[in-house]
Amino acid sequence: MKKYVLIFCSSFLLFSCEKADKHDGNVKKTSDTISEKEYFTGSFKKEFEGVWQKETEYQTNTIKIEFESGKNYATVIDIGSGEAPPLKFKAFQRGNMLLIPPEGIDNYCELRVKNDQLIFLIPSDGKQAEVKIIFNKIKE
Repeated sequence: MKKYVLIFCSSFLLFSCEKADKHDGNVKKTSDTISEKEYFTGSFKKEFEGVWQKETEYQTNTIKIEFESGKNYATVIDIGSGEAPPLKFKAFQRGNMLLIPPEGIDNYCELRVKNDQLIFLIPSDGKQAEVKIIFNKIKE
């Protein structure tokens, strides 16, 4: 069952974020904490950036989050178990979380960090139950 949820999440992300590069994001710059070419504070980047893993009974699923100077989005790389090619998505900051915007559907994906864990959430849309996966940060 867990394997199917992760496969579904990857498929959902691929479908919903196929054209995320056209999204303009919802990022506010403040001159006192962010330079002219930076969209994220150092503490925000430090909190999210890195490699995150979720170990299951049969495999380990991996997500990597990267920030590139001058970009208004973070790159979320869904490495999965490593059996298939990784999938890349653009995630935009909204408050204290990253959002992977929807494309052609009414839902989106949320990424939050709480207690040193990455919470990956696809909210319920009324037709499908909420999907919540918790990843732990690993040292590279």
